[in-house]
Amino acid sequence: MNAITPSSGPVPTGRNQTIDILRGMALVLILIVHCSFDFTGWDWTIPEEHVPELPMAALNPTVGGLVDFFLRDKARALFALMFGVSFALQLARSEQSGRSFERMFIKRMVLLAMIGLVHGHLIYYFEILRLYAMAGLLMLLLWRLPNKALLPLVGFLTVLAPIVGYGLLQALGLDFMAGRPPQSEIFVAFTSDSPRQILSINHRLATSTYLPGFLIGFGMPILGNFLLGLWLARKGWLQDPMVHRKALKRLMVVGLVFGLLLQSSSLIMPQLDPASPVWLFLLLGIAFLAAAPMLMLGYVGTITMLCTHPLWMRVLRWLAPAGRMTLTHYIMQSMFAWVIFYGVGLGLYGRIGPVLAVPIGLLLATFQVLLSIWWLKRYRSGPLEWLWRWAIEGLRPQWRRESHSAP
Repeated sequence: MNAITPSSGPVPTGRNQTIDILRGMALVLILIVHCSFDFTGWDWTIPEEHVPELPMAALNPTVGGLVDFFLRDKARALFALMFGVSFALQLARSEQSGRSFERMFIKRMVLLAMIGLVHGHLIYYFEILRLYAMAGLLMLLLWRLPNKALLPLVGFLTVLAPIVGYGLLQALGLDFMAGRPPQSEIFVAFTSDSPRQILSINHRLATSTYLPGFLIGFGMPILGNFLLGLWLARKGWLQDPMVHRKALKRLMVVGLVFGLLLQSSSLIMPQLDPASPVWLFLLLGIAFLAAAPMLMLGYVGTITMLCTHPLWMRVLRWLAPAGRMTLTHYIMQSMFAWVIFYGVGLGLYGRIGPVLAVPIGLLLATFQVLLSIWWLKRYRSGPLEWLWRWAIEGLRPQWRRESHSAP
């Protein structure tokens, strides 16, 4: 029996279009979320008196609320889930080739951490590659756990650990936001036309992501979603969806129904009286944290089920090339912030809300999808993926394709 699947059969190791489609979808959704909130400063740094002056001001809260309800946190959870799936597939390939997986994976995570440090402190403060590297190294301690132990651990890491962690920080009197620059200062920096000022505030914000509150709120759920991806890969549902249609249908229905019910807690919590019982806040907090992975699983089940239908597959397969260039596109999305949103570029930061940010995000995502198709017809991998493989293996990979053919 394959070592990575203590509770199930072996994991297929070939290139899987459904998995690439899910990665491509995660990229699209993350870009929409970033454009709606982080890249524009919406619901974060825009001064309250400026909000009514934004284009289509009356619709911005509604559109922002919809993106928050259906996509925010779920897109990040999907991206992390696919890392866990990739972990399982890489392990299977290493076993087949007879290479040491642990040594190669540690090398990958060290390189990923280095990329994350440069990316986070120089380009986009709220980047997750650093946390991926840390969580990835912890995966090496946990991947041998049987399937029956993975799901309880996923629940603890994604839901209970943040609740307990935040409770301890509050009991110790620690400020979750300590070390983060004031919102007014952030707004002034990102709307300025000074690269030095933007770099300075970006570095300070990136440094604040090492605080305990950030690591608890984002780091632990990332590790939980990694393990959830490992569990899914062991099941083989994504690798062979035609065989597992019944299981995927259950995943879709349970994920969507319970995910939407749990997500409704985000609508109830702001309406609560501050004098309400502590247990009620705790219950709604647990529901809110459980909503993202549950609803994300509903999305995974839905997309994978659609991939079993030829008509839908012809549409969704356009996302697959983007899913093969996730590192390149993830870094490129951060560059969009500088070119389009910050003051050194077009300066849309603080000047638009979600109503205009969502279509901009869709246009940028379409550009990335079409660029991927064009690029992979000519080259074997994305530019950063090519450099990544060169650095990991120590051998220069073949760059160009021999002929222009579909990837």
